[in-house]
Amino acid sequence: MRTALWTLGVATLLWAGPGRVQAAPAAEEIHAQKPPSAKPAPFEVVVNVPDSEKAASTKKAIAHMREILTKIIKYLEDARHERDVVKLNCVNEKLSAVKGLLRISEQSDVTMQEALARHDPESAAHEFEKIAIAERKCEFLLAECEACVGELAVYAGDTTLEVTTDGVPKGDPTSQNGQISIDARPPAASPYQ
Repeated sequence: MRTALWTLGVATLLWAGPGRVQAAPAAEEIHAQKPPSAKPAPFEVVVNVPDSEKAASTKKAIAHMREILTKIIKYLEDARHERDVVKLNCVNEKLSAVKGLLRISEQSDVTMQEALARHDPESAAHEFEKIAIAERKCEFLLAECEACVGELAVYAGDTTLEVTTDGVPKGDPTSQNGQISIDARPPAASPYQ
């Protein structure tokens, strides 16, 4: 097996020739290529937060997610008040997702606090990253919810639902003059029994 891999590697180098083989750029070169005005990626921001600031940062993130939840609940109430079924379904879907993300974030916050108390930076960083990702997803869901409500508010079709109980017959609609007719036996489904 080793010989086969070595032979494959040598054959690849011979085929590529000396002018075609290039070394991959080092990590320092990749970071040096970034323009100085570029914002750091969200993952870089998460990694660079010291352990002493993680608790305060997650507290702010969870508070922000609760604000998002409050806004989406307001949109849900508006959709119910307008009796708009399409808006209601869209907002309710986003609300369920935000509730789940908030629940996960609260559990991750507790786990992160425990990891910090145990001086386990890897576990704390993992839980911190989960909270940061959940916050970004909640922001995305809020934007989707606002787009959903905004687009549907301009929609020209009728999306409202009115429920009336007028004209609903009283009693059993299957009965005839108060008596229920029941056949003794239904007809045969097949002539071969």
